[in-house]
Amino acid sequence: MKSPLKRSVNEHLESVRLEPSRLRELERVQRQAAARRWWPRHGWAVAAAAVVVAAITVVLLPWQAAVDDADRAVAIAEEVAVQHLKRRPLEVRGATIAAVEDYFDELGFRLLDSLRAAPGAELLGGRYCSVQGVIAAQLRRRDAAGRTQSLFQAPYDAARFGPLPDVGNGEAPRTLQVRGLNVDLWVERGLLFALTRES
Repeated sequence: MKSPLKRSVNEHLESVRLEPSRLRELERVQRQAAARRWWPRHGWAVAAAAVVVAAITVVLLPWQAAVDDADRAVAIAEEVAVQHLKRRPLEVRGATIAAVEDYFDELGFRLLDSLRAAPGAELLGGRYCSVQGVIAAQLRRRDAAGRTQSLFQAPYDAARFGPLPDVGNGEAPRTLQVRGLNVDLWVERGLLFALTRES
């Protein structure tokens, strides 16, 4: 037989015992309260970090775009310099644009006789090629000193090639030095021009 004190204690403990569902509810409320206490202590740090990230993004995005544009111009210059130095055989010969233009019927544009392409050079002929994956013509020329040049023409796509000087707006071609050559890049009447010439 249980003592009256022991029985009273057991009855009291049974009366204050929580149901498992009620216990889970109290634990959930406690977690939520702890999360709300975290934000006032640490929320300012999160907000400050967000402001710093936004500021860095605003500062770096234009700089990154400028770097990307410069990289695209260098990639074009590098590609045309390599093609010039390989000296692949001409597919068509002729001394004028008119003499070779019928051969280039797959280009989707008409070849132009650019005024910016070192006047006085003699056209030798040309071949199909590509510039940054865009179909192009490579016209081989010989300057007055007997040095070989390559004049590349392709449809200008600003998204692919990046911003380049437009000589129609009075801008001077951009000159880069690549693989011992000067490479002039410009846009003229909707076409990309790249001229490789010895320094």
